[in-house]
Amino acid sequence: MFTWGVLDALAARPDVEPVAYAVTWRGRGEIGQMLPRGVVPARSPMAARPLRWAWMRWNRPPIEWWTDEVDVVHGTNFVVPPSREAGEVVTVHDLTPMRFPELAHEATLAYEPLIRRALERGALVHTPSRFVAAEVVDRFSVGADRVVAVAEGIPPLPDVTADEQVTAGAPY
Repeated sequence: MFTWGVLDALAARPDVEPVAYAVTWRGRGEIGQMLPRGVVPARSPMAARPLRWAWMRWNRPPIEWWTDEVDVVHGTNFVVPPSREAGEVVTVHDLTPMRFPELAHEATLAYEPLIRRALERGALVHTPSRFVAAEVVDRFSVGADRVVAVAEGIPPLPDVTADEQVTAGAPY
């Protein structure tokens, strides 16, 4: 819901042309059906396993292989693809895979080196809380000026009358 809300808000701006990508092979073909109006899907699927493997070792291939030129690329779930020239933002929701690797799947164990590579490229980090922001600063030895806590929030609620808000449309 977080990513959809961000894309929907960006698509409503006249000065932004959002392009959505999904690093998944299994979900290929589904992204176009899931996007808010005004958001263009990346032009081809992105296979997660080989791309994560490549991105842990090199800053290739760049996101522009799938999106054309972009100004900013936002990795909303621990992984931000490298870019030729665009600014990079990576969302780190928590440090569970790093603090408790015994609870993590193999794929999520790759998050730490992928985040480190992104930071080496100059990425900024978005976290959902100041607590996680402080953990990121400590764990990755990155300046606090590169880590921003912004709560993910909820999508706007539909317009309803005061009575409907109180009763949720049912007698009480």
